[in-house]
Amino acid sequence: MNSGELGCLEGGDLRICGELICTICQDLYNSGWVTGTGGGITIRSGDAIVIAPSGVQKERMRLEHLFVMSLKTREYIHKPLQPLKPSQCTPLFLAAYTCRDAYACIHTHSQEAILLSELFPNSDYFSASGFEVLRHIPRGTKKNGFYSITDTVKIPFIDNTAHERDLHDSLKAAILAYPEACAVIVRDHGIYCWGDSWQDTKMNTEAVEYLFQAYLRSRKIKSN
Repeated sequence: MNSGELGCLEGGDLRICGELICTICQDLYNSGWVTGTGGGITIRSGDAIVIAPSGVQKERMRLEHLFVMSLKTREYIHKPLQPLKPSQCTPLFLAAYTCRDAYACIHTHSQEAILLSELFPNSDYFSASGFEVLRHIPRGTKKNGFYSITDTVKIPFIDNTAHERDLHDSLKAAILAYPEACAVIVRDHGIYCWGDSWQDTKMNTEAVEYLFQAYLRSRKIKSN
């Protein structure tokens, strides 16, 4: 294991992944999809995955805060010098990597995801159709193409747990049960969203969150 302020993040693809994580954390904070130390993100480079830690405010994330894990051995090959804890999201990220061969995963704490779980307390999934943004949401992976505005997208719900890591089994089951979904909603909590690259993951997250906002505003207008 290589420990240090930058360690194995010094140069190369891992450093690029780390810099992207810091930038995207700032973007997520500015969008209001994470606050404080909530939420999480990971980006993959070959067999290595770079992961944002627990306990660091997202808008203040720096390279020296990040962990690196081997996807094969599930062991950390880099830890920060600071006494930081690995993200509790890590087992959930691993589910996206192994079940979908994803190259990044983002976990948000958006209010819209929470509101949807309140609106549909007895449903296994959130569904929507007729929105232009569906053209930007892949059918699980962009290799399978994208939805059209006449299609119905389904994004599964799973129940929240007291500890993030305990979501692993239900998240994995939802990923496998809904192969045309690129995200899972954790009730009263947020979403996990993944993609074939960091760019796809970022765009998928933005598209899904936009869909949530548009759906809720449309529903409010129609109810008046």
